[in-house]
Amino acid sequence: MGKLKPARAVHPGRIVARELNARGWTKNRLAKLSGLPLESIAQIIDGEMDITADVAEALGHALGVPPALWENLERNYLQDAAHIRPATPPVTVSFTKAAKHVRQKTKRRTKAS
Repeated sequence: MGKLKPARAVHPGRIVARELNARGWTKNRLAKLSGLPLESIAQIIDGEMDITADVAEALGHALGVPPALWENLERNYLQDAAHIRPATPPVTVSFTKAAKHVRQKTKRRTKAS
């Protein structure tokens, strides 16, 4: 039996956002407690910033959890994202464009006959 492929990758920023919500904290409060800039907190929550060792240390201190937790979440996110990301981007075709393409091909065949 093969390994299971994750259905989605969860960025650690989602966990940070849920933790803030559960504690009733704002991004501003976390920034003050962690010593990280408010912009960095926003980028982490939006999934735009990686959790480095320094960031993990700051989050761990502010939230009272081991920094290794944040490092593990980041590592798992990167691994899951790598397995989910398709090798080639999916092709998207609207039904309107597809129908027009079929009509054009049919007209070409009719003219060629």
